[in-house]
Amino acid sequence: MKRGTAPLLLLLLSQSFESSAAFNASFHAVPLVDLAGSFDSTASTVRTALSTYGFFYITNHGVPQELIDRQFEQSRLLFEQPAAVKAAMPFNGTLDIGYLGSGGQALDAEGRARDTKEGFMLTNNGYEGVLRAYTAALSRLNRRLNQFLFAAVGLGEAERLELARQPFHVTKQLRYVPAEGFVDVDAGSLGAGAHADWGSLTILATDGQPGLEVEHSEAGWLPVPPRDGCLIVNAGDQVKHWTNGELKSANHRVVVKSARPRFSTAFFAYFDLWARLEALPQFVSSARPPMRPPETTLEFFHFKLGESVGNARERGGALKEET
Repeated sequence: MKRGTAPLLLLLLSQSFESSAAFNASFHAVPLVDLAGSFDSTASTVRTALSTYGFFYITNHGVPQELIDRQFEQSRLLFEQPAAVKAAMPFNGTLDIGYLGSGGQALDAEGRARDTKEGFMLTNNGYEGVLRAYTAALSRLNRRLNQFLFAAVGLGEAERLELARQPFHVTKQLRYVPAEGFVDVDAGSLGAGAHADWGSLTILATDGQPGLEVEHSEAGWLPVPPRDGCLIVNAGDQVKHWTNGELKSANHRVVVKSARPRFSTAFFAYFDLWARLEALPQFVSSARPPMRPPETTLEFFHFKLGESVGNARERGGALKEET
């Protein structure tokens, strides 16, 4: 090493570390939205969070911790069932319900690997009582969050009624396990490949284990650590297209770095099933044309589901569907 190189290298490394630390400090300061706060302040914070990061934490959300814990207990029991029992509740690719085994989905359109996660979408499996109660609580919470979202973009009353008339949602209980032959704890394996969610808002509960990461435009992949008493909310592609990119649909993934299974339950919400969405005029200009043509929630959902399923099939993960 040439004389003078070492100090320069140390300086560059120091600057790099400081820059990374600043990004991480900023990231972990992403708004924690207290739903007990004033309506206007909350709506403003939601807009700031979604335009900057695409997600936020919520507290005082009104979902009892006891209900969250019970559905995780049921989730563990469900995934522990023999393979034959789980296979008897096959995945329906049209309705997006049933059991989807490891490798049945490939969310990262550019990656080579299939997701290692298993998933149960709400179905009649003997465990649905708790999950239906949980889904009802999250449905009420989603309607509440929609009001903040609508206010954040200045939506009129008629448009609010159309989008919120009958929100469509899918509740998914997920178990993440390492890929077969997993040995590199530091690198981990992809329980869910890099992707953005499809709908309006996603409300996520986790079992307290890390693994969720969000892509930051400048800092790369950053962890989203669990926070006691909080749920995690992020916007999906419907919100991104509706606001023509003004609000972000967070690109994220789940990296499994432990042999211990990780459980989470995601409530994927969409706007009214028959609502026709198009970019809001305040976010469109000649220099900024709409990102997508007008389409209903149902049309967009089937497009995204087919895209995801197709990726898995191309990589050898054929889905088992009802006929």
